[in-house]
Amino acid sequence: MMEKPQIIKKELNMNLNFMSDLKREDIKFLIIHHTGVSLDQRVETINNFHKNDRGWAGIGYHFYIRQNGSIYRGRPITKQGVHTSSVNSKSLAVCLAGNFNSNKPEEFPDQKEALIDLLAWLSHEFPNTTLEKNREFNNTSCPGDNFNIHQIREEVESRINEKKDLPNISRRINGKFDGEDFKGTAYLIESRVYIPVRVLEDYFDVTVSWNRETQEFQIDKR
Repeated sequence: MMEKPQIIKKELNMNLNFMSDLKREDIKFLIIHHTGVSLDQRVETINNFHKNDRGWAGIGYHFYIRQNGSIYRGRPITKQGVHTSSVNSKSLAVCLAGNFNSNKPEEFPDQKEALIDLLAWLSHEFPNTTLEKNREFNNTSCPGDNFNIHQIREEVESRINEKKDLPNISRRINGKFDGEDFKGTAYLIESRVYIPVRVLEDYFDVTVSWNRETQEFQIDKR
């Protein structure tokens, strides 16, 4: 059983009766956002802005994570969010405080760790979902040019595997590449080393893509 992270529930002033229902079986995406401002805003501030300035029924996100790693519940997961116009009816939204056009998630390790924990739990609760960025659906930079969705997906998968009690697994191991310290995350599973594809892309200056229709991968030189 995947352990649920601690989620703080504030008494936010929301008009739940004006929110459309969201059916569990319709949820296909877990979508990541950022606030786009450097301030570490309170969840009440986001709720009041969405409600009073934008005229929504309440905060548009289902979860909100501050830079200290505190996770807050936004609108209920039984209600549609207001965050990604084309897929609000089939997604849950997780928003990070901060601007990842100017900062990197690694600068706020507690927040990033909380994000991994939350996404791992949500992925377990909604196993048919995929992790996506807001910008995959809308014309926006959200959640920022410095937000590496591939790395987040790999860390979430690793966290899920950890909870499955796989034997002899270490989430992070050190190593060298061509005599230099290996800058990236590698995994040790039953004495075999696994290196994420996205990390190797940088070392070999290639791009690895996946064709969902043919179910084949392709490696191209940059």
